[in-house]
Amino acid sequence: MDITQWYAVALGALAVSSIVFCLFWFIIRVARTYATFYFLKHVFYPQVHKYLRGSGKTTRFDVILIIGFLMGNTLCVTIGVRNTSCLIKRTGLMSIINLMPLALGSHMNLVVNRCGLGPESYGRMHRWLGRVAIIEGFVHSTVAATSQKPDLHDSTQVAALIAVSAMAAILVSSSAIIRRHFYEVFLKLHLVLAIVVIPATWRHLSSRKLWVPPTIYLLVAACLTVSVRVLRLAYILYRNLRYKRPISRARVESWPDALIVHVKISRPWKFRAGQFVYLCIPGLGYSGFAQSHPFAVSWWYRDRNGNDFIVFIIQSGKGFTRNLLLHSNHNLGERIEMRTNIEGPYGKDLQLGSYSTVLLFATGVGIAGQLPYVKELLNGYYNCKVVTRKITLFWEIDSERGYALTHFKEKNR
Repeated sequence: MDITQWYAVALGALAVSSIVFCLFWFIIRVARTYATFYFLKHVFYPQVHKYLRGSGKTTRFDVILIIGFLMGNTLCVTIGVRNTSCLIKRTGLMSIINLMPLALGSHMNLVVNRCGLGPESYGRMHRWLGRVAIIEGFVHSTVAATSQKPDLHDSTQVAALIAVSAMAAILVSSSAIIRRHFYEVFLKLHLVLAIVVIPATWRHLSSRKLWVPPTIYLLVAACLTVSVRVLRLAYILYRNLRYKRPISRARVESWPDALIVHVKISRPWKFRAGQFVYLCIPGLGYSGFAQSHPFAVSWWYRDRNGNDFIVFIIQSGKGFTRNLLLHSNHNLGERIEMRTNIEGPYGKDLQLGSYSTVLLFATGVGIAGQLPYVKELLNGYYNCKVVTRKITLFWEIDSERGYALTHFKEKNR
């Protein structure tokens, strides 16, 4: 072939390859679009039956992750185990490995928040890690006790008994009935028992070499436990203490079906929709200093004196919220402020500004989580920062007087 024929072949090959590439890219885009659609529709969003999920919101995707986690632990415990001695070592090692992520605690913190986990997802992950770690610990201690006679004069075996007893107490106290009726007791008892498990397990280990498993795993768990709590304390101090500024204070207003809590904060931040904070008011009873509960930030504003406020809409129930209601009724007509500690903000924005039409649904005090999105979308619309052109809010309430409706209208004109 002469040069002109080579040129024609090259030109034809270029045209064909371009067509094949465009066709291939089109197929990938279509497949990805449909795969994403069916994944979200049939796996990610649908919830399992209420008898399986309980009071939480467990989706099919969550179930798949849980099954994968259980299968992974089962394989790690069984593969390569040839005798009872290997089973004892493997179950004990796996239980300690699962203690490392558990050391982050059940409370939301900066580490978990940076990982993009919400409180419900993190709580579910923490519960299943704890259940598996406790079961593996039970198997470890049961097999060891049946294979050889326990010696209570041996400090390492006594430590093992203490660790297993603490795990059993954690499992029993974590039941839904106890958590529902004795939530504050459960939280404090859970923390104490979790702290007991680590030194007891450390004493039980036969090896004292720090850089050899399983000692290194337990050392990591202990360091995580201390570091996370020191980080939380530093975050609380940073958020509530500021030079030449008063400490954060809260004012409670009682309405027919809800409580409106205004918190004057010492150190403001860039408020975003989807954020929540932990609220602690030491003046609410003898145990108020030890109670910290999460609430969604409903809206925020700055008064004429330049003070920044965040506002919560809270439904009165038992415990902490009941004490809030009693305090507001006792000081009816008075503008009494109470010293307040806040921890946060946590949570992430859903980035609803990329949608042209947004539908929001709320029932009762659930409006507290939707108001920030309405405000943020409206501000973005007026500043030409979002593509949203229509916002529809469906709010179901018992009556027009309920949930501080008048207050809501005045603050969100």
